[in-house]
Amino acid sequence: MCLTAHFVDSNWKLQKKILNFCPISSHKGNTIGKALETCLKSRGIERVLTVTADNARSNNDAILYLSKIVYSWNGAIMNADHMLLRCSAHILNLIVIEGLKDYHESISKIHNVVRYVRGSPARLYKFKSCAEREKISSKKPLYLDVPTRWNSTYLMLESAEKFQKAFERLEDHDTQYFLDFCLAVDSIHTTNDMSAEDGEIDADSLFDSGYMKLVKENDGVDNKTEVDQYLMESCENPNDENFDILC
Repeated sequence: MCLTAHFVDSNWKLQKKILNFCPISSHKGNTIGKALETCLKSRGIERVLTVTADNARSNNDAILYLSKIVYSWNGAIMNADHMLLRCSAHILNLIVIEGLKDYHESISKIHNVVRYVRGSPARLYKFKSCAEREKISSKKPLYLDVPTRWNSTYLMLESAEKFQKAFERLEDHDTQYFLDFCLAVDSIHTTNDMSAEDGEIDADSLFDSGYMKLVKENDGVDNKTEVDQYLMESCENPNDENFDILC
């Protein structure tokens, strides 16, 4: 378990420090909570505003345990009512995974052929030989997606598309591959259509088409929440060299 502290120092500068990196005996909530408690005690930290964690049930239990401990230290800010802050990157990952469910079968086939090729040095060498014979100039490696990294699926599809001819040639040079996966490479074009052309997902467009559409539909309603009003305010330009998030 890695625990990182984020705080504003006396010079009004945002700081980030790793407090500890230690093994834990299990992923149960109380076990994680006690490990957090031990770390904070060893560092002399009693005041805690929030703890950011993934959306796992064990983390809910861990922060519930910790909030009671910090409250007993008289170090709970806002009575520890908002101590658990859910990781926005993990939430985004869950949103993307949900959106990819319609393409699950095609993506799974490509995942399987990539995993097969990367499964041993001999297979990878044979695949590289096929790529050379097809005069594929791309130097990118074959990526294998992982569930916790939402952009890894795009990287896997992008690299697989560039090596499509190598996969097709591999059918003639690897009997096991031909028997198990010869139909899977046809899915590359199917999933390639859903990939962003420039290699990036336009987060602004996704936001505009989603939340802002909802805001516009409800524009003029008097009972907007404070969060609604905050999100409707104009944004600062983060590329401005004078921009300081703490000012």
